[in-house]
Amino acid sequence: MNMSKESYNKVTVKTLAEKLGLSVATIDRALNQRGNVKKATYDRIMQAVEELNYSPNKSASYLSRNRMISIAVIFQTYPVYFWEQIEIGVKNALDELSHFGLQVDIIRTMNTNIEEQIEKINEVVDSGKYDGIAISSDGSFEIAELIDRAVNRGIATCTFNTDSPISKRLFYVGCDYRDAGKLAGELLCKFIGRKGKTAFILETENMFQFQQKILGFREVIGHYDNVQMIGPLKLDRNNIEVSMEHLMKDQLSEVDGIYLATGQLAAMAQYIEKWGLDVALIGHDMTPEVHDYLQKDIITATICQDPHNQGYTAVKLLFDHLTRPTDFIPSLNLSKLEVALRENANFFL
Repeated sequence: MNMSKESYNKVTVKTLAEKLGLSVATIDRALNQRGNVKKATYDRIMQAVEELNYSPNKSASYLSRNRMISIAVIFQTYPVYFWEQIEIGVKNALDELSHFGLQVDIIRTMNTNIEEQIEKINEVVDSGKYDGIAISSDGSFEIAELIDRAVNRGIATCTFNTDSPISKRLFYVGCDYRDAGKLAGELLCKFIGRKGKTAFILETENMFQFQQKILGFREVIGHYDNVQMIGPLKLDRNNIEVSMEHLMKDQLSEVDGIYLATGQLAAMAQYIEKWGLDVALIGHDMTPEVHDYLQKDIITATICQDPHNQGYTAVKLLFDHLTRPTDFIPSLNLSKLEVALRENANFFL
C-alpha cells in the first residue's frame, strides 16, 4: 500500500467552506444531512462537491464522534539503525493521523529477553488503555498466545516486521522471509559462478524469520548441483569479536560466498576486510557503513525491506481498521524486497 501525503485528502470540508464562503458547520450539516440548511445553499454545496471531486474522509467522520484511538506499538531495540527507521515510520503515521484522534505509545524491548517482551505485552493488554496493538513478533508460541489473549479481550492486534501466523492477529505488515532467503540464495549462487561453497550465518534457529530464511535459501541452493552450503553457522551478537574471529579462523576461510541473515552486515564486512577474504557477501538492509562497504566491493549486495514503510503502514492500517471496521484489509501486506548494489546504493540511504 503506497500513499503519499500529497495525495491524502486533498479536498477537505475546510476547502469547501473557503471556496463557498460558508462555515465548516454549515458544510458538515449539508454533507451529513442534519440540521437546517437552505435548499439554495445545499445545492451550491453539492455542486462544489461534484466540481472538486470531494470524497468524505471517514476518519474525520469518526473523529466527529469525539472518541480518541489509542494504539501501542511494541518492537525491539536491535539492530538500532533498522528500528530507528521503523520508529520514524510510526511517527510519520501519527503526524498524519493525530488530528483524526490517533494516539500512539511506542514501547521498546530487548531482543534477547523473551520474559521482558511477555511482561510488556501483558502490561499493555491489562492496562485497558489501548484500542489496538502492533507487535513485532518473534514468531514464538509464547508471543502467539499473548496476541490471542489481546484479541480475545477485544483489542485489535496486528504484527509487523516478523509475523505470528499461528495467532489470531488481524494482519501482517513486512517482508516474506522465505522469499528473502530465496533471493539471497539466487544472488549468491550467481555471484560465485554457480559453483563453490556458501555459508549461511544467523543468530538463532528458534526465531520464525531465521527459520523462513533457511528454508528459502536451502530451496534455491538445492537447484545448483555444484554449490555446497555450510551451516547454518551462528553469530553471537553479544560477543561479536570472539564470535567473528572464531568464524573467520575455523569456518569461513575457504568459502566462496556468505549470506549473513542477521543485522551485523557492516561488522562482518569489517572482519572480511581485516582477514583479506575474497568472498561474495550478501546481507540485509542499508546503513551508511553498509553503503561504504558496497563502494569498497567488500559487500556484494544487500537486500532491503523498507522498514520505514513497515512502521508507517502497520499504524495506518490498524487505525483504518479501528475507524472503519467493515473495510477489507488483506491478511498479508508484504514489503517489496529490493537489491542494493554498489551502483544503486545511494537510492537506499
